[in-house]
Amino acid sequence: RSSDFDFDIYGHGFSIKHMHRQGFGMALAASGRTLLVGAPHADYGNRGDANEREHFDTDGVHNKGLGKGKVYAFFSQPHVQIVSLQSDEQISAGSFTVAINHLGIEESSGQIAHDSAPDLFKVSLEEMMTIGEVNVEASEKIEDDSYEMRWRVSFISNFADDHPLLVPQWHEHGCDDCVNFKVSVLSVVEPFMTVTATHSHQSYIQEGEMQPRDVTSTDLFGASIALDGPQAIIGSMHSAAKTRTTWNFETGGLEGWSSTGTAFRHQPTYGDNSKFRAIYEGYGTTGSHTSGES
Repeated sequence: RSSDFDFDIYGHGFSIKHMHRQGFGMALAASGRTLLVGAPHADYGNRGDANEREHFDTDGVHNKGLGKGKVYAFFSQPHVQIVSLQSDEQISAGSFTVAINHLGIEESSGQIAHDSAPDLFKVSLEEMMTIGEVNVEASEKIEDDSYEMRWRVSFISNFADDHPLLVPQWHEHGCDDCVNFKVSVLSVVEPFMTVTATHSHQSYIQEGEMQPRDVTSTDLFGASIALDGPQAIIGSMHSAAKTRTTWNFETGGLEGWSSTGTAFRHQPTYGDNSKFRAIYEGYGTTGSHTSGES
């Protein structure tokens, strides 16, 4: 539910819940672990406090007719594991695999390069039957006496409470076909790999809400939603007749635009006699003259 969820308790000895109907859930869109929920009757004129249960009617007068609408953004933290490859010297070659025992299936990935790019690591994991969609980020840390290559794996499509750890395998450590990790002759620490879990799956939590600055009653903002990664398109069914952007600059308005620079400062507007503008100190000054002498 949203942060604006509200109901009052009154009638029959204060035993009846009277919900504030906001149309929450009339439109839904999900991408990755982000969920957008539309409530086209939200912002309806609540006469009470959404955080308190009043014992009298605090609902809006007519939510469907006066509600402006909102869209609420929710996020669910996925399981996250860190796959780490370490040594005391920089690793210049080698490969490894990762294995998992999940949903009753034991399987291993294809070989992954010692310095694999995130997208290639992602492909190797998603080719496995039980992994699903993942997001991979990579980072490299080089210091005087240590080297670490790490991949941060987020399991996007797993909403279960538990997720087994990935098991790294490399040459002479479970993967005979893998290319042995190569380090300089100065190295005294054999390269090794670890996997640690840093985050567990969490339920959806509201992280924000969206509403345009010029929204008005009956706009039905949030009646439809489309979401793709960080980009969203939100429908506002009853606001189509409103002018959102002007294309006739002689009106003097800049609806939908933000002006920068001075190129159009003091430009003529419709019905304006530029010669007699006060800003130009009256008729005859150089600044007051335009090509049309209007």
